Amino acid sequence: FTVEVMLEEVANVFAVKAVLTFDPAKLQVNQIEVYEDARSLLKANGGTVIPFSRYDNAAGSATIEVATATGDPPGVDGTGAVAKVTFSAASTGSSLISFTISSALRDPENVDITLSDLADAVVEVQ
Repeated sequence: FTVEVMLEEVANVFAVKAVLTFDPAKLQVNQIEVYEDARSLLKANGGTVIPFSRYDNAAGSATIEVATATGDPPGVDGTGAVAKVTFSAASTGSSLISFTISSALRDPENVDITLSDLADAVVEVQ
């Protein structure tokens, strides 16, 4: 199954860092796809998406870092996706997929943008 990493009602976003945790006894990451095309909110300003991602199934973590360059204006506004994480089941049961407090948004001046809400998800693996 897949989970999209979404931004909702953001303003002047230049860079995104999303750090996810999950129960590695229940879930494993197969792939992270950082959107570099029109599916990415960070393409809304016509810029180039600069992607980076990594995951550690033993630790139960996945990190997505993405920025935009050469866009006009440099930051983007709106609601949309930036990446997709593909998981597979390791065993049955419930698992929480959550954002850590290390997750962050930055504006074009590299200043933190306050995150008002991080939405977690619970998946039931059968």
